[in-house]
Amino acid sequence: MSKISNSAATLYDQAAVSGAVDSAVYSLANEDAAAFAVSWSNGSSPVGDLAVMVSIDGVIWDSLDLSDTPAITGASGQHIIGLNDVPFNRAKIRWYRSSGSCDLLIKAVSKRIT
Repeated sequence: MSKISNSAATLYDQAAVSGAVDSAVYSLANEDAAAFAVSWSNGSSPVGDLAVMVSIDGVIWDSLDLSDTPAITGASGQHIIGLNDVPFNRAKIRWYRSSGSCDLLIKAVSKRIT
């Protein structure tokens, strides 16, 4: 019989963010799937693209090729990014800020089937 276990963490929680952001690193070692929730509020015209950065060693990072690049635009909003069959050991979210500022919250959750 399989057992499912979940892990969760807040990776970033800051007010009035006005620069590029890298969240904390989330460990995906031995995880089968993961999801990242990015939400922003109190925006002053924030604009920029989000990327899921992944690594196998914590030294070399690359962005995942997502079919639809999520972006931060407008005073408030949210995105959920899901990953299945995760072959990476680590992940983080990067906001490539173009302009504006906002309060930014990034959370992660993952599951393991044993």
